[in-house]
Amino acid sequence: MATATVVPLGSMVSGSTLSGLSYDTDYYAIDLPKAGRVGLNFKFPAGLGTGSAYTLSIYNASGTNLYSFDLDAAAGNGTWLAGQGTFLPAGRAYIRIDGYDSWAGWGKTYTLNTTLTAGTVELEPNGSTAAATVVPLGATVSGSTLSGLSYDTDYYAIDLPKAGRVGLNFKFPAGLGTGSAYTLSIYNASGTNLYSFDLDAAAGNGTWLAG
Repeated sequence: MATATVVPLGSMVSGSTLSGLSYDTDYYAIDLPKAGRVGLNFKFPAGLGTGSAYTLSIYNASGTNLYSFDLDAAAGNGTWLAGQGTFLPAGRAYIRIDGYDSWAGWGKTYTLNTTLTAGTVELEPNGSTAAATVVPLGATVSGSTLSGLSYDTDYYAIDLPKAGRVGLNFKFPAGLGTGSAYTLSIYNASGTNLYSFDLDAAAGNGTWLAG
C-alpha cells in the first residue's frame, strides 16, 4: 500500500498482473472527497476461458479489507463488478488486484477507473453497534450486505426523541429469486433484541415490513 499508484477519480489506469514471481499484487489509491458509492470500472480482455482471472479487493486507510471480489474470465466487460454495492467514507481507500501465473488474466492488460456518487451511505467497517452508522430520522441511507468475508452484518443507529411506533422503510431490488434476502433486527441501547424479521426476495418493495 505504501507504494500504491494514486489514481484520481475518473482517470483510467492500465496494468497487468505479471511479475518475475508466480504471483503479482498491484495496489492503487483513490482519494474520496465525500462519502458515497464507489463505482468500479475494471475491464480485461474477453476470450480467456472459464477459470479465475483476478481477485479485486478494497481496503480503507487503516488497512481493513472491506470488500473482495473473485472475478472469472467471463467478467471482463466489467458489468457484474460495476453492479456491486461498494460504499466508502471520505478519505483514502486502496484497491488491490491479485493475479497468479495459473490464472487466465496473467500477463493480460486490464484497465481500471473509479467514480463516486456522493450520498448518505453506510460507513464501513460497520460490523458492530460501536461502529454503527448514525441515521437521522427521515433520512435515507444506502448500503449493501457485502464484505471481504462470506457474510456481512451492518448496524445503524437512530435516536428517538419520544416513545412511539417506528416506521421501517427498507427496500432492495426485485428479481432476486425466491429465497432469503435479509434478516433485519432491532435492538435497544442495552443490546436486547426486540424484533427480528426474515425477509425473502419478494419483500423488496418494503410493503410487508412497513405494515
